[in-house]
Amino acid sequence: MTRRREIVDVRLSGSPEMVAMLAGAMTALDGWTVLDVSEAYTNRRDPGERRYLTLRQGYPSVSAITAWLEKNGWEKLTTGPAGALWTKLGDRAGVPSDDSDPLLTKGALERIAATEGADVGELVALIDLLASRPEPDPQPGED
Repeated sequence: MTRRREIVDVRLSGSPEMVAMLAGAMTALDGWTVLDVSEAYTNRRDPGERRYLTLRQGYPSVSAITAWLEKNGWEKLTTGPAGALWTKLGDRAGVPSDDSDPLLTKGALERIAATEGADVGELVALIDLLASRPEPDPQPGED
């Protein structure tokens, strides 16, 4: 199943408090991940500050998450009908077996990001980067 992902840029403008509140509300939107928040900058015409947010709709596929875990030092402990349990540095994260429940995927990304010391947006960007790279061709003599 191919899921369409959309990346959008949003410009926020207003008082620093209002911009912070709106940015926080946008990070709480289910199914949207904040990939980047610009530094605050002023506008000559409007009082207050402006920020740009880059948002991504949807989550990476379970196969992309699993590939990222394998390449970044995570160890698969067990696999069952609901998914797999992964561990790194004593922390654990359950990754669902399929893409049918975005809330389960979101929870897995939150646990993985916490272990990695990153926010979910950074982790999603890293997973997307790995998933977008083509697999290298096997060298002669490799199976």
